Amino acid sequence: MSIEAYEVEEADEQAIEMEWIAQHSEIWSQHRGQWIAVAGEQIVALGDDLLTVWEAAEQVADNPLFFLVPPEPPLVL
Repeated sequence: MSIEAYEVEEADEQAIEMEWIAQHSEIWSQHRGQWIAVAGEQIVALGDDLLTVWEAAEQVADNPLFFLVPPEPPLVL
């Protein structure tokens, strides 16, 4: 597989995960201040420490998307 093909495939996978996150707004209230690892359409690990979440996610997913849920909801003006 060429580098370009790999990058497109990875971008497609991340788009799926980002869309899933956008569709599940409960994440923002239930997991404030936590690191979350998403693979496909599911949370595969979560917690307060990125390294711990990373290690747990590596056990169950090949290339999860990691993100930190803000501790406070965003301020919309």
